[in-house]
Amino acid sequence: MKLAFITRSVRRRITWVFGLFVALSMVTVASTVGFRLHSAITTNLTHELEERARQDSRLLQQRFEYLLESANVLVRNPLVVNGLNDAQGRETYLPDLIKNFREGRDVFAVALLGYDGKPVYSTLETLPTYGDSSELRSTLANGVVSYLIDRSRGHWVVFVPVTYYSTTQGVLVVVYDLGAVARRVLPADPLLGHHLLVGDRTLFARPAADASDLLIARQAVSDNSRSFLDGLGLQLEVSAPRQHYLEPAVRAISDVALLGLVLTLVAIAIAYWIGFSISRPIVLLRERVAAADGSPERHCAPLGTHDELEELAEMFDQRTHELRDIQLHLEDLVDLRTRELAVAKETAEEASRFKSSFLANMSHEIRTPMNAIVGLTHLIRRSAVDSRQIEQLDKISQAARHLLGIINDILDFSKIEAGKLTIESADFELDRVFRNLNDLICDRAAEKGLEVINRIDPAIPVMLHGDQMHLGQILVNFASNAVKFTDAGCVIFRARLLEEGAGTVTVRFEVSDTGIGLNEEQRNRLFQAFVQADASTTRKFGGTGLGLAISKRLVELMGGRVGVDSELGKGSTFWFELPLQRATSAPVPRGHMRLDGNLHVLVVDDNADARTALEDMLNAFSARVATADCGEHAVSLAREALLGGSPFNLILMDWAMPGMDGIETSRRIQALGCDARIILATAYSSEWTAEQLHTMGIQAQLSKPVTPSMLHDAIVEVFSGVAPAKPIGPAAIDLSPLRGRYILLAEDNPVNQEVALALLEETGLRVDLASDGREALQKASSTAYDLVLMDVQMPHMDGLEATRALRQLPQCQSLPILAMTANAFDEDRRACLEAGMNDHVAKPVDPDNLFATLIHWMPPRPQVPAGSEGEREDAALVAGQEQALREQLAGIDGVDLAFGLSLVRGKFATYRRLLVMFVNTHQDESARIRAALDAGDLDGAQRAAHSLKGSAASLGLGRIQQAAFAVEAPLKARGEDAVAVAQEALAGLEQELSRVLEKLRPLL
Repeated sequence: MKLAFITRSVRRRITWVFGLFVALSMVTVASTVGFRLHSAITTNLTHELEERARQDSRLLQQRFEYLLESANVLVRNPLVVNGLNDAQGRETYLPDLIKNFREGRDVFAVALLGYDGKPVYSTLETLPTYGDSSELRSTLANGVVSYLIDRSRGHWVVFVPVTYYSTTQGVLVVVYDLGAVARRVLPADPLLGHHLLVGDRTLFARPAADASDLLIARQAVSDNSRSFLDGLGLQLEVSAPRQHYLEPAVRAISDVALLGLVLTLVAIAIAYWIGFSISRPIVLLRERVAAADGSPERHCAPLGTHDELEELAEMFDQRTHELRDIQLHLEDLVDLRTRELAVAKETAEEASRFKSSFLANMSHEIRTPMNAIVGLTHLIRRSAVDSRQIEQLDKISQAARHLLGIINDILDFSKIEAGKLTIESADFELDRVFRNLNDLICDRAAEKGLEVINRIDPAIPVMLHGDQMHLGQILVNFASNAVKFTDAGCVIFRARLLEEGAGTVTVRFEVSDTGIGLNEEQRNRLFQAFVQADASTTRKFGGTGLGLAISKRLVELMGGRVGVDSELGKGSTFWFELPLQRATSAPVPRGHMRLDGNLHVLVVDDNADARTALEDMLNAFSARVATADCGEHAVSLAREALLGGSPFNLILMDWAMPGMDGIETSRRIQALGCDARIILATAYSSEWTAEQLHTMGIQAQLSKPVTPSMLHDAIVEVFSGVAPAKPIGPAAIDLSPLRGRYILLAEDNPVNQEVALALLEETGLRVDLASDGREALQKASSTAYDLVLMDVQMPHMDGLEATRALRQLPQCQSLPILAMTANAFDEDRRACLEAGMNDHVAKPVDPDNLFATLIHWMPPRPQVPAGSEGEREDAALVAGQEQALREQLAGIDGVDLAFGLSLVRGKFATYRRLLVMFVNTHQDESARIRAALDAGDLDGAQRAAHSLKGSAASLGLGRIQQAAFAVEAPLKARGEDAVAVAQEALAGLEQELSRVLEKLRPLL
């Protein structure tokens, strides 16, 4: 029967529930009565059996006492005593006496033994002997009665002493049959069973008629006082069949069950009638409720019951009418709200479109002048020689990059808010990420005198798989804030392995500083968009307040978490934990030399974090490491190591230490006779040339902050003399494929036109200019160009429409068209590609990126006939003159032509023009320095020497650079003899500058 059959009908539910209740009640009563009867009968029967066992045990006790007393009476008979000594009497009267004794006493056998234990008279087959019966010995020796139970035969053996004049003359041995005794004494009852036991041996058994389900009571055969029965160990067991006594109870329970069944059927019938009378109006109400819709035609009342159901039906009709009215009203409201929501949705979408359009226009309008600033700065920087001008141009570029970073922050935040930011994954080298971070941060940190320290956990795999670009963006953001808010101390970059799985690792990145710190309120407001620590921070330090919010969103998009630990006035630690994959590709090999496992290294640095970082890296190389926090300590450790016979093989020496600096410390350690290789670690490594380091006894220099790969390469280099192969960096782009090619530039902004034309013509391209999309379409349709650079936002016809029109022309279907626009959104890039463009170059233009993109899309150069013989001769003449000048310049001592050309991308004409500017600008530089020294203007003299040093370094004039540095260094240190040392070095600078300029003037 399915449950739904019962639950879906009130009548059936009442019938079955009431019937089941009565049935369960009767079953409960019958079970309870049966259990109580069973328990009571069992208990009473047990008590009766125990009492019967005690009664039967007393009967056995009385019989045993009688038999023992009979034996004692027999012993006192004179005929027994005479029988010990009278052999003739033993044969005549003793047998009759024994025969009379055995009658009615269940005696199995009788024996009369002399004082020596030998039989005088016996009916026993096997007599106890003096040697094997302790009871016999006890009776003869002590004159006491002894007993034993023969378990194998079921006999009770009694040893009674025969005494004459208080002297034991012999022993009367009486053997009783215990089974016969029990049969005689215990009453026979077919319902009861008797068992006489000694230990686990049954001496007598009379089983009950029914041996199934027996109740058993056991009683010891004893009179509860110390007597001869205690030592026998006899027990009487009485049993009775339980079922015989339970039969009346079973019959009574059956009668109760039958009565319960009858009552249950009657109850079901009554319940059915009650259920029908109750369910009829309910069923009627259900049918009317199902049909009711609140109208006057369809209602529930009346039911005709005149009870609570009638009231329920009337109340339901009332509520139904009210709900119908509310429904009609709600339909009107829903229709109104739907129209309002449609209007609100359209307004929100329009606002979103306006926001996107505003951001795109703002980005375009800012990037357009930014393109001019960056482009023109690049062009001026390319031809600048004066170091001060170069420094100023670099600051302009830096400011432009900062402004571009703000724009990118706004665009990134907009993408994240819109859910359009994509997380990409690729294999990358963590060491490279930290080196890029150092390149971006260290210059700003050096300007504030901050030391930057790297601490990379050696347990982290060399290669990882994840989003390298966004990882670097987060680290740069945290590091920029650390440098911004720190005036003294250091900034520490950490990477620590938290968890490691089969194919994944969890890495914790930290950026710690010793800056202003944060209080609890400021920490709680961090990582919110457009929020900084407080209003004064915004005024003092600047910034949009978007960096931390973007970083938090990026970390969460990559499946990590971010936080900050900080205390006001003691610095901050910004951290984030990222799950990363193990890389599928092998790490880039960095050389095959392995470090000696017995390498003994001394690390000297006054900064505890820097010492610990270097120590951890060296421990990962299996080196033995000692550390010193100052120059004096380092000299002491070096002396102790020499005396101990375990000198240091390598010393990592910090340069800028209070008291004794790294150079002086190195000199004193060498004076001890220590031949350890010394690597100078400093944030100002560019101040010394290789020759100067060699003069100071230092084998190499290492720029801080140090990464494991940098440290490994430096150690390998100083011990092998060969620099390990380094990862290939961005090489100078070969622009020869662009020379002579003809391209069209479509650009409406005059400043952008000037910048683009200068950049493109620098490569040897022939450039045609169009001021809008319509003019570009006209020119491209009538002229064969190799490539088109197309701006997007232009008057009359924009770049997208012009591109679509060009693609309709047969001759332009395969023409490379590149967007060069300030529209930098991803949707802008997609729009360009969908319009038919091949690629997208964002403004402000990165020259290297622009040139690489042009070379990638430039079609192969067509085969053209060779020029005339005269043209070939002119070209050969020009090439020969240039080669001759190259050889002459390379032959001048102090001119590193190859190094100088590498700084101008190998363009010899540019290098020659810069040499001319150098000769014209600095020919009187030594005189200006001397005049400043004579006038006491040490700052002016230092600036002039620094400018000359920078200009010479940018052209490969190494000797002039070194001589200028020799003048600048004492002026920068401002020692007591700074002027005298500078004037002494100035003489060498005058001689070297005059010599090189005299050789350059005739050639240029």
